[in-house]
Amino acid sequence: MKTLQVATFAILVLGLVSTNTFFNTNKGMTFYLLLPYLIMIGIALYRNYKYPTVASHISLFIAASFICCLMAWEYYNAIYHPGSSTAGLIFLVMPFFSVALYFGVYAIASALLGIKQQKFEVSIISLSSFKSGLLLLGAAGSLLMYRSCKFEKVRKDTHNEGRDFTYGDITNAKRLGLFVKDLHYKVDSFSEQINFHPYIEKGFKYGDDSTEIDSLKDTDYPYTVSFQRKAVKDAVVVINKEPTYQLRYGGQYLLKKPELEDTVYLQIKRSGVVLGLIKVFD
Repeated sequence: MKTLQVATFAILVLGLVSTNTFFNTNKGMTFYLLLPYLIMIGIALYRNYKYPTVASHISLFIAASFICCLMAWEYYNAIYHPGSSTAGLIFLVMPFFSVALYFGVYAIASALLGIKQQKFEVSIISLSSFKSGLLLLGAAGSLLMYRSCKFEKVRKDTHNEGRDFTYGDITNAKRLGLFVKDLHYKVDSFSEQINFHPYIEKGFKYGDDSTEIDSLKDTDYPYTVSFQRKAVKDAVVVINKEPTYQLRYGGQYLLKKPELEDTVYLQIKRSGVVLGLIKVFD
């Protein structure tokens, strides 16, 4: 049982550390996102003290593994693969949802395992279940570490502490001296009016007063493909297909050189339904 207890706390702490790595550029948001892990660790401590049963230990382990993997996956998709204009709401909803789901998974697993233990009147820990638990721990740890390293790599490559975008505002891009060149585009299977103007801009970050800008230094991706996400009324333009030579960050493409080596594919979505396709090329 000690092994499962340690594994449970290790998963929760690993999830907390990984999330802190992802979001430590904003102290307020970081605390808000880390709070569920602290609550879940507190719950695990309480349950281990008050109900030190086999079923409870295994249930806590299952709940911690499931929730941490889910949160890492959702946070990653919300930042790097936004599917709608409301993708950012995941950061507001997930802290509440994760704790509630943690309770739910724990309760269901504990009930099922308790019934099994009473039925056979023997310990439900066996060599096979112990090995399965270790494999699950390894898988959860590997996933969280991979996500953490992925975010850390992007942070280093893009210098994203404060990295900003003009988001298709070409007038502002030219005013700030960021505009590099226009890009061509073609709209398929969409007949509504669209206000779309893709271009390449220099990577930058705003100064303290948001009126001055600083060029990015020590980055492998000094350029950005900028486009209007709100190019269509009541719809959103999102990335559909990612060329392997580019990096995607914050719903934008980052480039090593001010040119497109391949066509960029974007989708026009409304309420999750694909309305059309936009091809962007040099």
